[in-house]
Amino acid sequence: MKYYDFLDDSLIRKTPFKKVIKAKITSNKKLSDEEKERERLKYEIAEELGLKDKVEKYGWSSLTAKETGQIGGIMTRRNRDRREEDFKNGRIPKW
Repeated sequence: MKYYDFLDDSLIRKTPFKKVIKAKITSNKKLSDEEKERERLKYEIAEELGLKDKVEKYGWSSLTAKETGQIGGIMTRRNRDRREEDFKNGRIPKW
């Protein structure tokens, strides 16, 4: 059984999550708690990889495909681990 088997249909979005966040940031709209957490995690990983200065100076589009893939891979691994931990503790993950 997968984590998404427990999700309510209202939680499943048609638009990919990262596109929703990008649109909100561009239009200066307020981010939800889970969107803030995703952005925080992304910056945390960029800092761990030594890419934070590059991102702050030139933006996310300045990263190479390899650098972006590293960040995405680490985010995926951490999200998977967090969801598994939530299941072990009897909580339903939100994202």
